[in-house]
Amino acid sequence: MRVSLDPVTGQPAVLVTQRDVTERRAETLELERSRELLAGQAQALRLLAAPVIQIGPNVLAMPLIGRLDHARIGVALASLVGATGVGPTSHVILDLTGADVADAAGTGGLVRVVRVLRLRGVRVALSGIRPALAQAIVDAGLELDGMSCFATVADALASVDRR
Repeated sequence: MRVSLDPVTGQPAVLVTQRDVTERRAETLELERSRELLAGQAQALRLLAAPVIQIGPNVLAMPLIGRLDHARIGVALASLVGATGVGPTSHVILDLTGADVADAAGTGGLVRVVRVLRLRGVRVALSGIRPALAQAIVDAGLELDGMSCFATVADALASVDRR
């Protein structure tokens, strides 16, 4: 409501405006449902982005595909810690063939994953380190001392079988 003048008589009048907000409320509810659905799908994609695969007795592999940023490394670490706690695991192969480096934190996070697994008594091998990732690791000043690195997952698995 607001005070106005009557355009015909010039007398003071009250102008009342009414708006139906039913559609807007329905749209707001639909938008909120869509946001929740997208959040759930994003979480599912994050979990699928770091699958743990059993490839031999006591041997797990995790292909990391896409950008290695802080969030992806966190999901990978959680998946691996959970998987290595389920049954006996002696080796984990991290396949980096499809991995891209997002930042120094991502490459540092990769080393952190290896350290956590080692503390759990699991031997870790890296496979498929492409030139760009190798350069990022070197540029970040990270040391891969004691980490086994292989060209392919098959090479890493063959190394495990020889032990």
